[in-house]
Amino acid sequence: MAERLEIAFLSVNDPLDKRSWSGTTYYIGQTLQRNVGNVHYLGPVHFPRYIDKILRGVAKFNRLLFKKEYATKYSLLLSWYASRTLKKRMAGRRYDVIVAPAAATELSYFSTHLPVIYISDTTFQLISNYYEEEFRNMLPFSRW
Repeated sequence: MAERLEIAFLSVNDPLDKRSWSGTTYYIGQTLQRNVGNVHYLGPVHFPRYIDKILRGVAKFNRLLFKKEYATKYSLLLSWYASRTLKKRMAGRRYDVIVAPAAATELSYFSTHLPVIYISDTTFQLISNYYEEEFRNMLPFSRW
């Protein structure tokens, strides 16, 4: 029998909550634990209140001044904070692979030598076309 892998499971939401991402995150983690290796859940990432206030302020400022939306959930600040937090949670442990379902924002500043398995059900391009009303008036910086 092959040696079980040590799996870092990165997620911004609670991977043990069956309601997160319609249960997909939960069942991926459970299946990996049962069939592949030891899963170390490194999420959820809780953002400090000051980051939330900063992002709400930026969004309101853009809405009032430029009449454009700033998508806070895809912000560079959240991305930076999440990657820093997850990196700290990985410190001092040995992992063979990183599994990151629906963690595009969390991975954008995350650098590692480990293989990363990123799982998603869409791309930004597809979702912004599908939810056109939500994304139509987005600030170009936010879209970037």
